Amino acid sequence: MMRPCVLAVMMAGLVAHAPAARAQTFELVDLGTPLGTTASSARAINDNGTVVGMADVGRLFVWNQATGIQDLTAPFTLPNQDPRLNAAGQIVGLWQRGGTTYPFLWDTGTFQELAQPAPGWVQYVERLTDGGIALFRGPNSAGDCPVQSALLYQGALYDVSSALGACWDPRDVDDSPRIAGSIRITTLFSAFESAVWSPAGVERLSRRLPPGQGVLVPDTYQRIGAGGHLAGQQGNQASRLFVIGPANDYFQVDSPIGGSFFAAAVNRQGDVVANAQTSSLVTPFLIRNRRLIDLSTVVNGYRLIYVWDMNRHGHIAGMAVRSNGDVRAVVLKPADQPRALQATGSGSQITLAWTPPPGAPAGSTYLLQVGSTSGAANLFSASVGAVTSISGNVPNGTYYARVTMVYPDGAWSGVSNEVTIAVPSPPPAPTNLSHVLSGRRLTLSWTSAAGAATYVLEAGSQSGGRDLFTGNIGAAASVSGDVPPGTYYVRVRAVSAGGTVSPVSNEIVVTVP
Repeated sequence: MMRPCVLAVMMAGLVAHAPAARAQTFELVDLGTPLGTTASSARAINDNGTVVGMADVGRLFVWNQATGIQDLTAPFTLPNQDPRLNAAGQIVGLWQRGGTTYPFLWDTGTFQELAQPAPGWVQYVERLTDGGIALFRGPNSAGDCPVQSALLYQGALYDVSSALGACWDPRDVDDSPRIAGSIRITTLFSAFESAVWSPAGVERLSRRLPPGQGVLVPDTYQRIGAGGHLAGQQGNQASRLFVIGPANDYFQVDSPIGGSFFAAAVNRQGDVVANAQTSSLVTPFLIRNRRLIDLSTVVNGYRLIYVWDMNRHGHIAGMAVRSNGDVRAVVLKPADQPRALQATGSGSQITLAWTPPPGAPAGSTYLLQVGSTSGAANLFSASVGAVTSISGNVPNGTYYARVTMVYPDGAWSGVSNEVTIAVPSPPPAPTNLSHVLSGRRLTLSWTSAAGAATYVLEAGSQSGGRDLFTGNIGAAASVSGDVPPGTYYVRVRAVSAGGTVSPVSNEIVVTVP
């Protein structure tokens, strides 16, 4: 949720900004505004590049590259909340009717109000995962102890307050499900500690952090990425941001401009987008490979003033002010990512090739990541050096591959497009190879192999040999021809349309007098 004073703070921040910690090139896509509106902001982006956002007061819109911006006419007034979006294009949000807040789900063009435990019980929405799990929060009670948390699961809204326990402040969820948030330290009334809830229980992150690093203030922005990375805040003013990787690797950085420093999103690769805020200034940052990148002035003609979300490709949803003062929803894309990654090959021999980003400095290398699912790197993740292509024999299976450029100083570029590599299993061996000899006219026939596009005939002067003939004989399951006198050891193999070759058939011996 954007606090009521944030917009005023951001506009005041147009006068000054923190210097960038590292120069990097970005491309900016101005999403525009729905018809009849004058200002817009992009609140969430999925891995397909679809964006959901808000325009003017209470106008919900969706944007993608193919259709542009589309106004979603909600049946009731929408408060200035952050709608959330997943890979399927579903949207969750809040609307108000009769002065009471209700949660809704938008799916394939239809709005559905979700039944909540009591009217006005839900006040905020934090996340909608690709698996369809949404996290909602209720208002704070007297004092600083949060109450009321709900998950949308398999189409129904469940109260998870009792499972989370007292004084729990939930802020993000993944498909495990794990809920990231903070929990009050009982010995200190106003001190909160980062924690993660799962069906196995609550884990206080102080057990994984360096000593003395687990104390937080209330109302923080804890985030959890699809790859297992956690991002949160530390310090009395939430002025320090930390990131914990799946292997418990830990990184922290203080706000470059002072004040608070809170994470907006962490993606599968562990990149974090965050907003640093003082009483008069908000500056958005990208944290990649433990390096800070000031995003506020990376594109001429625009000043980025707030970020809300980031997808696995490093595409950032936010809000910018144009040089003429217009406020626009934007998507910021790293422009230094490798381009046009392609996979080619025949059978199991696969070649990956890509184009370096414009202006790639000498000495840059490339990180290749391959996973068994989209976005994963569980099968391979290592440097392949300064080459822009790599070839190899790949076992049967389906693979998802991406490349990232690594600068000479160790910083990472954006991630390339992802390619899917499908290496099919070879067809089975042909069976029942037999022959008929009439004079010197030899006819060979066999039982067709499933998945065979063509067949290869092998003939040798001894068993298993191929010294007399090896060649493709077409798609038919028989072949005839005149053969010189001699003794031949003959076999057949099937070849798939993708070029994979089967094991050998039974071998026959043919003697031509």
